[in-house]
Amino acid sequence: MNEVRYHTQHSSQSVLEDCGQTVPSCYGGWNIENMDSHGGWLASAVDLVRLASAFDDPASSPVLDPASVATMYGLPENIAPSGYTPGDWYYACGWAVRDWGDGIRNTWHTGSLDGTHSLVVRRWDGLDWCVLFNQRDDASVLSYDTIDGLLHDAADAVTQWPDHDLFDDHLSPVHICEAEGGLAE
Repeated sequence: MNEVRYHTQHSSQSVLEDCGQTVPSCYGGWNIENMDSHGGWLASAVDLVRLASAFDDPASSPVLDPASVATMYGLPENIAPSGYTPGDWYYACGWAVRDWGDGIRNTWHTGSLDGTHSLVVRRWDGLDWCVLFNQRDDASVLSYDTIDGLLHDAADAVTQWPDHDLFDDHLSPVHICEAEGGLAE
């Protein structure tokens, strides 16, 4: 259903069949179904931004209550407050967090498997974005740090943002199929 084709230069023995066949690593070198929430998600960039933005206002989050959102981004207990310097980053519950205090915090999550490369960012000023790539092992693919910096620069260069929610203008392929009556229950 509208899923991209993944590209990799690596191959391995298939883990999906007992035939010993060599396959592109992203097509049988590992069993994505067994990974479940560890790399097993398929989503559009729009849907990932929609999920990330669900936590922008914890008091009205449709996903978690405010206490759970605070826990999700909170400083882990194994990092004593004296061992954390504002502006450093730490890994919380599924998100990397860079917190400067006073509610100024960036959060992000990266992901990568053979044939995929992704970055979701929630920025302190309310901007959220996601980039998805269908390869990761080509030498021409930019690193997360490079992509992240370029996206922050691009966001900083925008002088006027729309004043309304754009999600309904940018539906994911699943929602387009539903709108066109193409998805059966």
